[in-house]
Amino acid sequence: MPVVTFGTLTIPSSKIGPIESIGPYALAITIEGSTESFGDVVAIRALQGQITITPLATGYNRITTMGGTKASLTVDGTVYANCYIERFEPAEKTRSNLGLWEFTIRFIQETYSAS
Repeated sequence: MPVVTFGTLTIPSSKIGPIESIGPYALAITIEGSTESFGDVVAIRALQGQITITPLATGYNRITTMGGTKASLTVDGTVYANCYIERFEPAEKTRSNLGLWEFTIRFIQETYSAS
């Protein structure tokens, strides 16, 4: 099973999608997973915000967010800095009686720096 962390939170994951290029300098990655703990769903949701992605003429991406958390995303030991949760889609598995939650998370990387 792949090991994925976002900041200090370990994401229970089972499938890592391909890394997509978002312009020449940024990436997006989609992760699918499941958990038996609704607390995991709540913890992931707490890190998501409403984000706006602005592609700049330089090829970099600027991300503005309302309430989102910027953190390093680590996928099997590879670290991607300055990432946000762009989309989080949890759903209770049919007939699990609040016992299994499946989800998809899409992370996106910010590459713009004002410095």
